[in-house]
Amino acid sequence: MDGTTESEREYRALIKGMFRALAPFYDAPLVFTGGMRRAVADLAGPIEPGLPVLDVATGTGRQALELQRRGGRVTGVDFTPEMLAVARRKVAREGVALQLADATRLPFGDGVFGLATVNFALHEMPPDVRERVVREMVRVTRPGGRLLVSDYQAPPGRARRALLTGAIRIYESKYYRVFIGEDLAETLERAGVRVEERRPLLFGAAVAVRGVKRG
Repeated sequence: MDGTTESEREYRALIKGMFRALAPFYDAPLVFTGGMRRAVADLAGPIEPGLPVLDVATGTGRQALELQRRGGRVTGVDFTPEMLAVARRKVAREGVALQLADATRLPFGDGVFGLATVNFALHEMPPDVRERVVREMVRVTRPGGRLLVSDYQAPPGRARRALLTGAIRIYESKYYRVFIGEDLAETLERAGVRVEERRPLLFGAAVAVRGVKRG
């Protein structure tokens, strides 16, 4: 046995199957989200030229590309070959390094990166996988380095919350229902990150959280 849990095996099969089918079309509905990608990169703060940056669950590379253009030396990882194939066509001339990898077992040493990000991917994971991914991100980030997470949150207001979360639930996986009741800042704090700032996205239906790895 490789030590993986049943929920992790189920998650891998579900997500790989889903994104294998979606990869050729994934970017089409995201044409209007460029502003959100820029907002997330803005929250990361100034990126020193050549700063090693890790983008976990990079998908088709949209966030990785934005961070690379800000001066980072970005490595994007994903465990779906079809998504990485799309990303490679997009970032081929931009210098982003792409690697097929499982985020619960990142193939990097401790403290390699000055910034680690994961964007709109944690809600696709069962709780045990999500915790492992965040802890791996913390492990490969240097002490004092930044971590940046963006994903869904329950928006304020009962009616608004019911409307937005109900709509999102239609097209997201079953893991979203559990995720939406959790707090990203608390997840980061448990993993050894001091949260510095939160910024709402998508009219309050999502949030970006930036923190610093404790030394």
